[in-house]
Amino acid sequence: MATCTTFEALSSFVWRARTESLQMKPDQKTKLLFSVDGRLRFEPQLPEGYSGNGIVLTGSICKTGEQVGNPLSFVMKLIHDTVKMIYKQEGQYKNIFHQFPKKKNIGYSHVGLNYETAVEGHHWRIITSAMSHISVLHLVFNMSALWSLGVVEQLGHMGLGAAYYLHYSLLLLVLSGLLVLGSYHVLINRFKFEYFRRVTAVGYSCVVFGWMTILSVKQPSSKLNLFGFLSLPISFAPFESLIFTSIIVPQASFLGHLSGILVGYSIAWGLINGMNNYWAVSMLGWIVIVFGISLKQSGAYDFQFLEIESVTDPSLPGNGRMLQMSSLLDADELV
Repeated sequence: MATCTTFEALSSFVWRARTESLQMKPDQKTKLLFSVDGRLRFEPQLPEGYSGNGIVLTGSICKTGEQVGNPLSFVMKLIHDTVKMIYKQEGQYKNIFHQFPKKKNIGYSHVGLNYETAVEGHHWRIITSAMSHISVLHLVFNMSALWSLGVVEQLGHMGLGAAYYLHYSLLLLVLSGLLVLGSYHVLINRFKFEYFRRVTAVGYSCVVFGWMTILSVKQPSSKLNLFGFLSLPISFAPFESLIFTSIIVPQASFLGHLSGILVGYSIAWGLINGMNNYWAVSMLGWIVIVFGISLKQSGAYDFQFLEIESVTDPSLPGNGRMLQMSSLLDADELV
């Protein structure tokens, strides 16, 4: 076989070494048991907030003579085929944009921003989480605020305008998502707040709060109109809205909104600047690349033409044997 994951290579090596050390008879059967992550593959989906195990126990089996008498790649292929069979049974390789909406009772947990899924390589969720919302009210609130913030496009004489709006909306989306994940990491690993492992953030609020903040600095005399009847001075809107949404919508992401505010101030005060058409297009290109690679690595979508971080390992039999690193099973354990 041309490629294999780190898990498959290491497991096949240890499995065969154990068989050889036991000096088993050629017709004796030997089995390798291991677990495959099934947390995002079960149908129906695991309930939100579930923090227990979510694995599928499977295994590979063969005769000792076949295992010892063939190249190591034979053992790797046994493990690889077993994993592939599990994924096919669980319907792993589905287009998240085409297939998920077809499911009944679909939850935002499939595309939302979550610390554990980010650690597993679901970096594409930084983008998809911003395009998803908990409820119609959540969507209406964000779109109403965004409509009011459209004044940014009319302020070209102040260095803002439509191009500025597009450039920095992209930057707000990405940096706010990264800041949320960074906050989760610190709270979980430094302060031991395990609760944030289970939090899933969705919504365009990070960008909305970012633009509130930018306007509060650039155009403090503006007003923010919500739902057509609630008008707030833009100079206080970021923190007023932060408190308001935390009270009215308790499940709203305080850290997500706060991240948008912090990035917004960084842009408004010139700490982050220099965005133009060139940098915006370049950034968009990198987002598309990282988005595609993370979809491949996380198993959310299988791009057949894409191979991730292939390196040569001379310790394996045959020159130029390839290992495909950072695969789905890197974190799985041999049992």
